[in-house]
Amino acid sequence: MPLRRSHTTLSRADLSRMTLQRQYLLAPANVSEVELTRHLVGLQAQNPWSWYTAFFRRAGGLSPEQPSARLGDRSLVRMSAMLATIHLMTATDAASLRFHTQLLHERTLASSFGREVRDVDLSTVTAAAKDLLETQPRTLNEPGAELGKRWPDTRPDALAMVARFMLPLVQIPLVGSGGAADRSLTPHWTSGPKAALSQQCPLNRCCSATSEHSVRQP
Repeated sequence: MPLRRSHTTLSRADLSRMTLQRQYLLAPANVSEVELTRHLVGLQAQNPWSWYTAFFRRAGGLSPEQPSARLGDRSLVRMSAMLATIHLMTATDAASLRFHTQLLHERTLASSFGREVRDVDLSTVTAAAKDLLETQPRTLNEPGAELGKRWPDTRPDALAMVARFMLPLVQIPLVGSGGAADRSLTPHWTSGPKAALSQQCPLNRCCSATSEHSVRQP
């Protein structure tokens, strides 16, 4: 006899509350900074300080120095992923999130800089940018200027954006500087097992965390 599945019908208010609860916006989370970030999958972090407000709205008993230290020991990173914008995420999730959002990055490059880079071969520019970033971390202006010497008819800032959207780049934590952040290739910054690519997207954790019941909108 086949098993019967039970269904719970939730209102929109119930679903909204569940979302707030999962995001730790109803009560703070008493977990480590790495586990909190892993649970959230990613926090919007367009600049080096913007994510602190969202992080500490959800964290219980953590000091600002603790997540900063995790950026320093490379267990947390800031890099482009969802929406092709910079997010705070765990080093373990970084490679997979960037892999699963690569198509979005390519589309964003095409829509924002397609006209500027239409006369260059993107794979060749990407390979050249990767060679530059293999040697040492750099700001985006640096590979842009170097690539501009090879492709003088294309704007250096547009060539820099090829590196920005086509390569998995981690923004290295700034130390006592308000200037532009250096970028490093993700496998170099998150070396070892942390950089292993999982074919299961970490975003699936958000989809499977609701409940064991099927959820139906009324």
